[in-house]
Amino acid sequence: MSPPTDKDGVRRFLGFVTYLSKFIPNLGDVDAPLRQLLKSDMEYVWQPAQQMSFDKLKDSCSHPPVQKYFDPVQLVEI
Repeated sequence: MSPPTDKDGVRRFLGFVTYLSKFIPNLGDVDAPLRQLLKSDMEYVWQPAQQMSFDKLKDSCSHPPVQKYFDPVQLVEI
């Protein structure tokens, strides 16, 4: 997945991340650099802080336990 190229792309990515927000610890801190880009008085400039935030969120969304919701039909081992 490549980084967003405009504010609409950032909104779409953050929408996806928000869907999984209950599985991502410290989401508010991690996505802050991306949310800064959405402010109306901010020019869209992709910097290292945004890239770090994007990479962390992308990793958080693609590794367990975020890969899927609980399936009550599957065997559960405690």
